Amino acid sequence: MSRHSLQPGYRLHWYVLREILGQGGFGITYLADDTNLNQRVAIKEYLPTELAVRENDDSVHPVSGEHGDQFKWGLDRFIQEAQTLAQFKHHNIVRVLTVFTDNNTAYMVMEYEEGRALHDVLKERKTLPEDEQIRILTPLLDGLEKVHAMGFIHRDIKPANIYIRADGSPVLLDFGSARQALGHQTRTLTTMVSPGFAPFEQYVSKSDKQGPWTDIYGIGATLYRASIGRSPPNAVDRSESILHNGQDLLVPAVRVKPDGYSEQFLQSVDHALAFKGEDRPQSIGEWRRDFTGLLPGSTMPGDAVETVVNIAPDTVSADAPVTAKTFEAGATAVTAPAPARPSWFRRLSGWIKKILKWGAILFAVLVLLSLCKDRPQQSGDAKKDQAGEAPSAPVEAPAAPAMLPTEPPSDTALIDELLAAAADDIDALRLTSPVGNNAVEKYHRILNLDADNPAAQYGLGEVAGKYLELMDGAIVKREFQRAQHYLDKAASVDPDHPGLEDARARLRSARAVAETPPPVDSDRPDRDTATPADQSPVTPPPSGLMTEYERRAIERVKEALHKNPDDKDAQRMARRLAKNFERKVKQAIESGEFARAEAYVREAMELAPNNRGLRDALEKILEVRRQTGL
Repeated sequence: MSRHSLQPGYRLHWYVLREILGQGGFGITYLADDTNLNQRVAIKEYLPTELAVRENDDSVHPVSGEHGDQFKWGLDRFIQEAQTLAQFKHHNIVRVLTVFTDNNTAYMVMEYEEGRALHDVLKERKTLPEDEQIRILTPLLDGLEKVHAMGFIHRDIKPANIYIRADGSPVLLDFGSARQALGHQTRTLTTMVSPGFAPFEQYVSKSDKQGPWTDIYGIGATLYRASIGRSPPNAVDRSESILHNGQDLLVPAVRVKPDGYSEQFLQSVDHALAFKGEDRPQSIGEWRRDFTGLLPGSTMPGDAVETVVNIAPDTVSADAPVTAKTFEAGATAVTAPAPARPSWFRRLSGWIKKILKWGAILFAVLVLLSLCKDRPQQSGDAKKDQAGEAPSAPVEAPAAPAMLPTEPPSDTALIDELLAAAADDIDALRLTSPVGNNAVEKYHRILNLDADNPAAQYGLGEVAGKYLELMDGAIVKREFQRAQHYLDKAASVDPDHPGLEDARARLRSARAVAETPPPVDSDRPDRDTATPADQSPVTPPPSGLMTEYERRAIERVKEALHKNPDDKDAQRMARRLAKNFERKVKQAIESGEFARAEAYVREAMELAPNNRGLRDALEKILEVRRQTGL
């Protein structure tokens, strides 16, 4: 239960709250019982966490006097949006029943129906066939066209805001106009848009530069995600690449050519994702002509009122926005303070390192390669890659001189050069900056040459994982503004990364703990509360265990090498995985966290139970734990 939310059983007029359906930086959505009409409803409460807090009497108030005008400005637009949405009576558009004020804020009441968010469907199935997408798209276009005809646009179309009922019909949820208007007003827009699904004009312009073409981009991005299996790159990253390199990071759907999709359908998706607004269809009617012969006539009645509300949570953000330049160019290392060690431990640690440095570590470094290859062979490049160490400072290093040939002899040679350069960028933490020489740009260049390149796809996930590690380091230091920045960067690089959901939960939990007043120290009457120096750092869950992303990558490598043992891309992925494994085990051992090192090795043994190197590494770690009691 969020510390900002109302408790289950709380009564608002004749509505009784039951549970939280979703929460974000703009508000909280509850499931509630309407005791007057004996039905379930969804109620969205206006509570922008950057501007307001809930008091002990459950009322909502600005965090300070200087935020009062902004809070009131956003409240007025929240109410106006509810009043506008209440005019829409369409089977595929969220139905607003009423809006009212209470607790010094406002509540939007909407109908509720069982079903699933398209986001969850795609997480489970990854892609949807063309005919199924057409069945979802057709009624949504019909409803959205009526919304546009009334001079209103959605501004936040993405899979999480498209809900699929039990009968398969879709409904469009959670209009983002009021939320983004507040983002412009408070200059916190980066927390109010959805990376990958928002066009560039939503980052740099107000509503006068946005229109139907803005929503068309969001739908096109959703179709792209449902067809290709990954979201389009962040529009800001596309802009930087176009400006500095003259190349768009987006790999067109027609170039990917996924099996089972017609070229006409893929071209229609690409048209919607044109970078410039004027290059996209200017209306739903114009875009429909791209689908001529694919879209059936609208079958959903325009006056039906059965609608669904189950608002997907937004990313919580309680700090002011942070620019990439602030931390990627000038951040310092963030590490948890090391606890004091007894003298016997310091004497023993040198002996431990000598035993394990060339024992467990050198065995462990071969683990993932042995998982992925049937025959024990390594190239000179593999040995060279495994000999490197990860950088110790979590900051993106200054640009190294670009060493890529301007006219490579072939796409294959260029891809090999780019993969090697991108790997070096990751090691140096040149993740998304400097512009023109960073890992993400190189991986997108590879995908423009080979849309299904597995090493590039894994690389983007690895970059996102690095940002999540940086986020955890910032959490340890209670630097929540920086942590939010790193989390946003991870989401922009790989919006579908499996670690994002847990990372958001860790950051929310750490913020809640930090914001909870410390107990009064009864033994020290001269001090009522603890100072920040008295509070121990927030410690996130251990991040040393193998992530779901790594497990999936290992399975992909094993499958690729089983089909072709000489697959260079799969071999390169195996080396990257081995290097990450070596780094994590080494860090755990050198910091005396033998339990974590043991857990990591045991996880690897589940994938390779007969690996001799793993057994030897585990025996050495267990021997040290027996002798030290750690």
